[in-house]
Amino acid sequence: MINKNIKHLKGVRPLENNKWSNKIIILTLCSLCLVFIVLLVGKNQYIYREVEAVNKKVEIESKEQTFEIWTINGGLENILKEVLEDCKKEYPDIKFVLKSFKTEVYNEALLNAAATNALPDMFYTWGDRGLEELVKLDLVKDLTLTIKANDLESRMVDNALRSYTFKEKKYGLPVFGWDTVLYCNQELFEKSHLNYPTNYGDFLKTVEIFKSKGITPLAISGNEAWMSSLYYMSLTLSEGSVGVSTEIAKNNIFFKRRPFIRAAELFKELIDLEPWQEGYENMSSAECVYNFTRGEAAMMINGSWASTTIDDASRSIVSGKVKVMPFPITKIKLIDEGVAGYSDGFVLSRNSSLGEADVESFYVKVMKAISDKAVLEKGMGIPVYKTQDLKKTSFKTLKACDNLFPKNYYHGAYDKLLSSEAAEKYNVAILDFLTGKIDEETFSNEITKR
Repeated sequence: MINKNIKHLKGVRPLENNKWSNKIIILTLCSLCLVFIVLLVGKNQYIYREVEAVNKKVEIESKEQTFEIWTINGGLENILKEVLEDCKKEYPDIKFVLKSFKTEVYNEALLNAAATNALPDMFYTWGDRGLEELVKLDLVKDLTLTIKANDLESRMVDNALRSYTFKEKKYGLPVFGWDTVLYCNQELFEKSHLNYPTNYGDFLKTVEIFKSKGITPLAISGNEAWMSSLYYMSLTLSEGSVGVSTEIAKNNIFFKRRPFIRAAELFKELIDLEPWQEGYENMSSAECVYNFTRGEAAMMINGSWASTTIDDASRSIVSGKVKVMPFPITKIKLIDEGVAGYSDGFVLSRNSSLGEADVESFYVKVMKAISDKAVLEKGMGIPVYKTQDLKKTSFKTLKACDNLFPKNYYHGAYDKLLSSEAAEKYNVAILDFLTGKIDEETFSNEITKR
């Protein structure tokens, strides 16, 4: 009996246990498979979402253009930051990169970039000879058709595009203009009972009288050649017109001609009077302007760009007390042309990432925006667009600078018209001339050397 039961237990009960065990195993495996499938589907969906996000990011980045702009430190750099901030909204697919350089190293950086075919998309230029050399290397975009299509030349003042035009093709737009100005401290003139000089003879007499009264006649920079050059260039107009002077200056051998020889002689007469402030030899142009705004000099020959600093009452004690005059050359009457130009501007690289279709929609708009801010908001220079009305601004002295001449005029700066090698010789020679290291004959010889 016991054996039978044992047989029953061994035969029947174990079989039933196996069935239940198999069911449990199968159910467990099914559950695990289900969990695995759920996890796998979830993982795949996560991976899909990640891949989709990456693809979208790549797609966005592939659409985004990088547009690099180079400029010099200072006012234009700040204006560009403001303008480009607005551009980000209108051009979301363009990543703007702005790089600024000190003025004294900018040209070298530009030349190095040109030599390695690494010019930025858009870059600041002084126009004239330096730009022309890049144009000859086919590194600058020809904007003739763009300028014509937008009727820009008729919207700008006469001669505004002279520094950007070579062989009748146009390669850029200026942001403001400038002219050479004789700034006179009204209080010092009134106290000394002097009239404002209208010709060079009167100018020299005025210098002598101020000096006899213990008043510094003129503020100048003795280590920045362009300030001395304003005197010399203006004096060439005594016996030659703006057009003649500009054309002759393109080849330094012509400095031996009469208008230039005479200009050196006239400048020597002024230098011999020693009219400058103490320590001028080591002063920068900024220090020179500061000297004048502190009322420490009766006069200053400078560009119209200095007018805003002179007008700033927070920095200038002569604000509202300055008379502006044309440079007093030897002619009896006031001249209707002077040393001036529209050279500060921007051009596009020949290899710019900006497509042809975007040139009109971006470059033309952004250049007008930069110009409006520079002229109407910051007072950096005289207008280049006819719609820029200085009467609506607070820049009283700048407005007077713009009204100095009854006719439009143009006279490129010699150091920008000459080749880089000739310009370097010119700058060294004129500073040596100013500081008395060489006489007028040696000066003329030095600037004609090849």
